[in-house]
Amino acid sequence: MNVRRLIPDRPLFGLCLLASVVGLIAIWDSGYVRSAAAGSFLPHELKTQFIFLLLAVGLALLCPLVSRKSLPVIGAVSFGIGVSLLLLVRYSPMGHSEGGARRWLVIFGHTMQPSEFVKLAVILFLAAALAGHEKWVKPKRAIRSLWQRLDKIWLPKLARGWPLLLILPVLYFVEGQPDLATAAVIAVCTLAIVVAAGVSWRSISTIVVVAIAFGAAAVYAQPYRLERFARHEARWSAENIHGSGFQPALSEWALARGSLTGVGIGQGQAKQNRLPAATTDFVMTTVGEETGLIGSLAVILLLAAITWRLICLSMRSSDRFSSLILIGIGVWIGAQTCVNIWMVNAHLPPIGIPLPFVSAGGSSLVALWLGIGTAMSVVQRVKNEEVSSDEAGHYGWRNRRARISRA
Repeated sequence: MNVRRLIPDRPLFGLCLLASVVGLIAIWDSGYVRSAAAGSFLPHELKTQFIFLLLAVGLALLCPLVSRKSLPVIGAVSFGIGVSLLLLVRYSPMGHSEGGARRWLVIFGHTMQPSEFVKLAVILFLAAALAGHEKWVKPKRAIRSLWQRLDKIWLPKLARGWPLLLILPVLYFVEGQPDLATAAVIAVCTLAIVVAAGVSWRSISTIVVVAIAFGAAAVYAQPYRLERFARHEARWSAENIHGSGFQPALSEWALARGSLTGVGIGQGQAKQNRLPAATTDFVMTTVGEETGLIGSLAVILLLAAITWRLICLSMRSSDRFSSLILIGIGVWIGAQTCVNIWMVNAHLPPIGIPLPFVSAGGSSLVALWLGIGTAMSVVQRVKNEEVSSDEAGHYGWRNRRARISRA
């Protein structure tokens, strides 16, 4: 088997593998105190994460063997399966609740989180649907009545925007789990693909307004969300420090204690003070406390390098479908990293979103590596393109004016 075919972009693969190994080390460091108390040197999360990493990398290496022509079909099928799984989570006995959230399916005694895989399904579906986006041609005849405007403008534009309409139910079901953070990441990925596809700024503005309205409605529909943000501002108060403010306050204290260089590996106090989600959503708390700002920036820059590599590959591609996939996956990793870091440093209240490749979580890790495998499957085409530096500026989303489509 040709290694270059399985790993067409070694920098991308190497960066993701390094991030995953860093995640294993961080999970062991964050969880060994509790596991030692239970009589085990290796945390259960570490064992599970290692098994899922082997599975995830194996699946990623198989992705480049898939034909690029079959990816649009795979995107449509995976989108349909993703929506079906979200319905099962919400309405079937297979749905599993934990901590007040219903986000998981129980399959053969094991849990999985479908919303993690839905992120990739949405990216593939939108990339296929918008790859052929063409310039809007205004009717030649003057529009003299409301019915003519409905028939000649509004209905055709609605037909052009049908892929985006299908994303709304996905956002609704994910937000209702409740998982507003994941819904927000999906929305950001959708917006990035729309912009990259060359949709006009007027249509983009409309999409942004709808997204803001959806987000505001989601917050006001659940009073606890407003209350969480209100209490978050007073997380250090005596009435909140041992309740809703405990986790963000402890994380903030640990990061401040870590200062520039950290207190030393294994010397962190936050993980010993029963920090909830120490190996999952708040794994960066231990990293920041024990390695300081330097260690935290190293992890952030590693994930930023993965994002930037995907964006650079997207800019180099003359195939719009491949370009949209790459930019979607890059924004997915970048946006999720930003939200998790904002949560860990207490700029946001706890919203339950993992740090890509680093936090413990089998569904998240497998979904991310499937995304990287998909990216490498389209990178093969990018690598084979003979595009000069002058020509590259006319492709993809980097120079929207060269091919912008008026919606």
